Amino acid sequence: MKINCARGTRSHNAAFTLIELLVVIAIIGVLVGLLLPAVQAAREAARRMSCSNNMRQIGLATLNYESTYQRLPSSGQGTNFQTSPPSTVFDKHSAFTAILPYLEQSSIYQQMDLRFAYNQTPENIAAAKQVVSQFICPSNALRSSPQDPDGYGCTDYGPIYYVDLDPVTGLRNKALRAEGALVKGGSRLASVTDGTSNTVFFGEDIGRDSWMQVNHVYLDPLDNEKRRFWRWAEADNAFGISKKINNNNSPQGGPADCPWTTNNCGPFEEIFSQHPGGAHVLLGDGSVRFLTESLDPATLRSLITRSGGEVIGEF
Repeated sequence: MKINCARGTRSHNAAFTLIELLVVIAIIGVLVGLLLPAVQAAREAARRMSCSNNMRQIGLATLNYESTYQRLPSSGQGTNFQTSPPSTVFDKHSAFTAILPYLEQSSIYQQMDLRFAYNQTPENIAAAKQVVSQFICPSNALRSSPQDPDGYGCTDYGPIYYVDLDPVTGLRNKALRAEGALVKGGSRLASVTDGTSNTVFFGEDIGRDSWMQVNHVYLDPLDNEKRRFWRWAEADNAFGISKKINNNNSPQGGPADCPWTTNNCGPFEEIFSQHPGGAHVLLGDGSVRFLTESLDPATLRSLITRSGGEVIGEF
């Protein structure tokens, strides 16, 4: 008699022990910790490049405007040196409005009637509420929307129309106020005798927003409210240079003696960015440079004046 014996089989399921699982999780955590800064740096590099490209487009638009009219666009805001002390005066429109047709934004420009302020007629208001991508820097983490609470389009850049930065102390000195390249009413390119490659036309000013309005000093003649200098269509988005680059950028919101809601503190009307170490500026030849926070105040002042006659070294 033949007996068939079936051999029993037994399967063993492989499984992690608790210790092995914790080790794997720890390793993954370390790898993520090492990778995250690199990812963040890559993202910021991309944002910084986009921001720089925006300024290049603004530069080309400005030079094309000058080629058409033989004058640089008005800064929108300027200085009346005939008064004592010198006073601040405004146009009805900003430099950004003037260059819209050269940024492929003719449709927005054609909606506007330049005889009236940007917030004076329904048509102008509708145009000024449009978001213009070239005026927005993707590195701006201080504003949740490219439009303000009233729906107007914002800007992260501004024309620079004067400097009163003391080249010795690095502090504001009103007695040393000098004009930049872009002035109210416009000027001829030939007036930039320091050379277009040595003169700043526009600068980053990332962070200006409606919450800073509380301490602003200039009033809108239409509604007697404080001017909304964060809007691209507002003539008051031009600014002067009274402090070093990225001044009071730490702590967030500024120190107690110079909070960001105060003029010339942090992003309130100064060259300011969310890029580590410095900020972009647009020179008159259309090039964009990244100026470091440690830039000597004398060099920074020389880069703003249009006819100071200074000798500028490497920057």
